[in-house]
Amino acid sequence: MIGILLITHGSYGEALIQNVCHVLNRRPALIAQFGVAAQDDPLDILPLARLLLKEVDGGEGVLVMTDVFGATPGNLALKLLEPGHVEGVA
Repeated sequence: MIGILLITHGSYGEALIQNVCHVLNRRPALIAQFGVAAQDDPLDILPLARLLLKEVDGGEGVLVMTDVFGATPGNLALKLLEPGHVEGVA
């Protein structure tokens, strides 16, 4: 199963997951969110983002989604990319 990691501003990612839980009546497996606060330093939070990425990786890869390309969550997601492991960046 492909994992899903949401990297968003504040609690937006958790709100999206709660909406999915409401529709499915359960929390999907291999899904996590990482809320970035305004005062967070991207280099300081990068290790935690890498840890979450590993936690949701079931062996088939992880879909990483962000809320705003070019903002801190999007830039953090780009730092998670590993050469040779990227299928595509949209």
